[in-house]
Amino acid sequence: MPDSSRPRLLVLTSTFPRWADDPEPAFVLELTRRLADRFQVHVLAPHAPGAASLESLAGLTVHRFRYAPEGWQTLTYEGGILARLQARPGRLALVPLFLLAEAWAIRRLLRRHRFAAIHSHWIIPQTLALRLATLGMRNPPPAICTSHGGDLFGLQGRFLAAVKHWALRRCTGLTVVSRAMVPAARTLAPHLEPRIIPMGTDLRDTFTPAPQPPRDPHRILFVGRLVEKKGVHTLLNALARLLPRYPQLHLDLVGQGPDEATLRARSESPDLAGKVSFLGGIPHHRLPDHYRRAAVTVVPSVVAEGGDQEGFGLVLVEAMGCGCPVIVSDLPAIQDIAPDDTFALRAPPGDADALAQALEQTLQNPAQAQQRAEKALAYVRERFGWENVSKGYGELLDRERDLPNKSSHMKKRLPHAAVNLSSRQKKAYKIERLLQLEPDNGPFRLLEVGTGSGGIAHYFATHHQLDCDVDAVDVMDQRIIQEGFRFYLLKDTDLPFPDETYDVIISNHVIEHVGQWLEQENHLSEIKRVLKPNGVAYLAVPNRWMIMEPHYKLPFLSWLPRPLRTPYLKASGREHFYDCEPLTASRIKKLTKAANLVPTDITHHAFRETLKIEDKNSNKAIPLRWLARRSDRTLARLTPISPTLVYLLHRH
Repeated sequence: MPDSSRPRLLVLTSTFPRWADDPEPAFVLELTRRLADRFQVHVLAPHAPGAASLESLAGLTVHRFRYAPEGWQTLTYEGGILARLQARPGRLALVPLFLLAEAWAIRRLLRRHRFAAIHSHWIIPQTLALRLATLGMRNPPPAICTSHGGDLFGLQGRFLAAVKHWALRRCTGLTVVSRAMVPAARTLAPHLEPRIIPMGTDLRDTFTPAPQPPRDPHRILFVGRLVEKKGVHTLLNALARLLPRYPQLHLDLVGQGPDEATLRARSESPDLAGKVSFLGGIPHHRLPDHYRRAAVTVVPSVVAEGGDQEGFGLVLVEAMGCGCPVIVSDLPAIQDIAPDDTFALRAPPGDADALAQALEQTLQNPAQAQQRAEKALAYVRERFGWENVSKGYGELLDRERDLPNKSSHMKKRLPHAAVNLSSRQKKAYKIERLLQLEPDNGPFRLLEVGTGSGGIAHYFATHHQLDCDVDAVDVMDQRIIQEGFRFYLLKDTDLPFPDETYDVIISNHVIEHVGQWLEQENHLSEIKRVLKPNGVAYLAVPNRWMIMEPHYKLPFLSWLPRPLRTPYLKASGREHFYDCEPLTASRIKKLTKAANLVPTDITHHAFRETLKIEDKNSNKAIPLRWLARRSDRTLARLTPISPTLVYLLHRH
C-alpha cells in the first residue's frame, strides 16, 4: 500500500517503458523511481498497443491515457513524436486528439488526488497539455518543466515559440539538461530562470567497466534512436571510407526508429555490405554488454533540418561509465560531458571524413583511447550518477511543493542572476579597483555570496595577477561558467564555513533577495563571522528610493509600501510576486550595527568607477559625466537617491 504520509507527485511524460524489458528509453522511469522515497509518484504517459492502462511499475503508479483507437495510437514511442511526424506527416491529425486526451487525463487526476507538485517532461506536448488542463482551475499544484532539447531546439517558428511561451507561463520552475540549452530557454521563458540538472544513469551497478574488458578491436558501436538528428548516415559514410584499409571493421547499430529503412538500404550498398548489424531495440539492462565489447562508441549527432538537436548525450555517459572510448560530434550539448579532446575525440557534425579520421586514430592507438576512457569514467561518475541527479530534482521539487505553505516573506525567491558575462567581467574589475586589491597583498581567500552566473567568481579565480582562492555560494545553481572556483548550494543565509576564513567577501546585489530584516541581518552577521579580522567585505544593494526599479523596470515600485508592490507588479504583467527588499542608507547603518560591522560609504567612488568601466560607451553616460566631475562632497550629498548604494564593511 502507498505511504499516505508522503506527498503525491504527478509526473508527465511521453517517453516511458510500455512494459517490462521495453527497449524504450528509461531515463524518466529511472529518475522517477528514485524520487519514490520522497513522494507517492503517479506517472501519466500515452497508451500504446499492448500496454496496460493502469499498473504498478517499480513502485510507481502508472496511468496511460488513450488518444485514439488502439491501432491508430502511433504518435509516440519508437523514435519520438517529432521523428514519427517527419516520417509520416499524416500523423499530424493525431496531435490535437493527443493534447486534448492528455489534458483531460491530467485534469481528472488533479480532481481525484491532491498532488503536492507536478514534474512535466518536455514543453510540448506535456507542459502545453498541463496548461490546457489547468485553465480555470484555482490553486493548481506548482509545476516544474524539464526540457530535454528536442522540444526547445526543434518546433521552430514564431507561432510555435509563442505556444511554448504560453505553456511555460503555467510553470513555477524550469530545468534544462545542459548549459547549451540555457540561452534558448531564457529567450523562450524570460520569466523563469532555467536551472541546469542533467539526466543521469546508473553508474554504480549497471553501467560499469568489466574487470578485464574483452574488447573487440574491430567493433564500432552506435546506440540511439534511428532518427535524423542522431547522424547515423554520417557514421555509415565514415565507415565506408575506412573499410578499404580496415576490412575487419564491423558496426553494431542498437536502436529503432523511423529512419531504419533508409539506413538499411544504405548499409546494403556494395561499400558497406555485410559490415553493419541492426540489433534493434535492446532492454536497458543489456546495453552494458555492448559498451564493454566495443572498441569505440560513436555519437555522431547533427542538427536536423528543422533545428532539432541533442540537448544532452545520455548514451555518451553510459558508454563512458562502461569504460568505452568514445567519439562525439562537436555540438554544444556535448561540452558538459566531454569538455575537451582528453575525454573524447570529436568531429564536426555531418563531416564523414573527419569522423573517419577520428575512428582511425582511435583504432590505431588503443592505449591512448583507453587513457581518455579512464579520465572520462572518473568525470562522469562524479557528475552524472543517479545519486546526484535525483537529489537535485528531489530538492527542487521539495522547494516547489513547500512554496504555498511559506509565510509571505519566505515565498519563492525569483532568480535575478545577471547572465551577460562581459558585464560580469566589468563588474568584477570595478570591485577589484574599489577594494584596492594588489598582488603584493595576496594571496587572498575570497568568497562571493550569491554568485548567480558565476562570472565574478570566475574573474577573480582566473585573475592573471591576483592570487585568489575562490569559493562561491547561492541558493540556486544558475552558473553559466563554472571553472576555477568551488561552488556550494545553500538553503538559507547560513554559510557553511568556519569562522574567520576569508580575506575578501563580495555581496553584490544579493541582500535585497534574502528576505526581510531578520534574514538581512543574518546575511551580514554570517559575513562578519567568516571574515578575517583584517578582512574586507564589499556590499552593493539597490536603493529603495531609486526612481526606476532595476529588476522589473517599473518606476517607483520599491517606493510603495510592501503590501502594494506585488499588486503593482501583477498589474504591469511583468511577474506575480515581488520578492525584493531594497534598502535605504539609514537601514544599512542599522543592519551593519546589528551585525557588528563597520560600514564605509563608497557610493560616490563606485559611481565614478562605473562610468569609467561599465558605462563608458553608453549614451546614458553623457549627462552623468558632468555629474561625476563634481566634488566628493557634492556626490556624497546625492547618495540617498543614488540607484545603488555601495559600502566596504570591516569587523569591529
